[in-house]
Amino acid sequence: MTPQVFISHSSKDKEIADAICHQLESAEITCWMAPRNIEYGSDWTEGIMRGITACRVFVLVFSENANGSGHVRREVAKAFSLGLQVIPFRIEDTLPQTSLSYFLETVHWLDAVTAPLEKHLNSLTERVKKLLANGDSGNNPDPAALSATAYPGLAAPVKRRGWIVGAGLVVAAAVILTAAWLYIAADRAAQQKSIANGSLAEISAKSVAVLPFESISAAKDDGYFADGVQDEILNNLAKIAQLKVISRTSVMQYRADTKRDMRQIAYALGVANVLEGTVRRDGNRVRVSAQLVDARSDNAVWADSYDRDLTDIFTIQSEVAQTIAGKLSAALSPEEKQRIEEKPTNNIEAYDMYLKAKDKLLHAGTLASGHPEAPIRDALSLLEKAVELDPNFAIAHCAAAYAHDALYLEWDATPERRALADEAMDKALRPR
Repeated sequence: MTPQVFISHSSKDKEIADAICHQLESAEITCWMAPRNIEYGSDWTEGIMRGITACRVFVLVFSENANGSGHVRREVAKAFSLGLQVIPFRIEDTLPQTSLSYFLETVHWLDAVTAPLEKHLNSLTERVKKLLANGDSGNNPDPAALSATAYPGLAAPVKRRGWIVGAGLVVAAAVILTAAWLYIAADRAAQQKSIANGSLAEISAKSVAVLPFESISAAKDDGYFADGVQDEILNNLAKIAQLKVISRTSVMQYRADTKRDMRQIAYALGVANVLEGTVRRDGNRVRVSAQLVDARSDNAVWADSYDRDLTDIFTIQSEVAQTIAGKLSAALSPEEKQRIEEKPTNNIEAYDMYLKAKDKLLHAGTLASGHPEAPIRDALSLLEKAVELDPNFAIAHCAAAYAHDALYLEWDATPERRALADEAMDKALRPR
């Protein structure tokens, strides 16, 4: 029977992993875990990689042991490169190391620190069931299931062999769920009535959706840069535990070039607040304008513009996120503040190449026809230049690993391509 869930764990947490496996399989959800599913006499690493590739959901038993485990870090990176739905199941009160945080900072965790464990196992089982069901059907999935998973920046490569049809991109978040989240026109009248009756008033005030920012630059091909600004602000907000932030996958349908009804969007996404904005880049200057709207009252809570040197783009993104948190009365821990203010790179040219590459990967992943191999190779060329400019640019290495994996799975299944993917993954995970 084909496994559905890969359980990643440190050998020191085997007891918890066994309990998770027993719980899921009691609910008729087949699991893969080492060493149970490693065939006798086979290569261990090859077995692990094949196990991850075969599954659709990746459950990480997160603890201090897992935090320091090299093989767990590689398993997490592989799961994201393949676009699996990732659920960190936290059994100890510890934060992910920098290398893991690049992958786990925007997925929603299940906190199993407090007893009893059985309660959390039940919650995990329900989450897994929803993710598996939503992957099979496009019929009105639970909003919580949609917003619970997001890849930080890139979408998933494919459901393994179904690249052209089912692929999406890091970041982030499985694009297979995007179509299920489209607003159903036939329900518009009923939703309007629910909004009028105060349904939005019941939603947490500390919830926000970051809509795609509009590019108003003179260069018509500068949209990728505006998308990058939106994505980084969204990711920064997602690092704040007190906020509910909707994933990139769910918000990208609401682009600024379409008529946007903030109350309808907020209702569809299950949030009280919506952030929108514009980006204008002119030479070495950038202007970012943003507005936070309380959809319950349709009033602007905050609006501001930042006109600065292009090299200050990370500072702008950090300031916007922290300002939004303050307006929504969400307190930041010192660790959260530090992570938000951390720059992915100090080289703005490398960052621009990364954003261009990510845009190409996104478009390649959503091509229903044509030749997605070409934009993937173009993106890889940009990423190679980016990491030449900044060898410590971890998220660019992540994207390169993703691109190599996509090529390996569909067009270039050679040992050399696999080695390149592994090398990029190793560079992404190395301590900094």
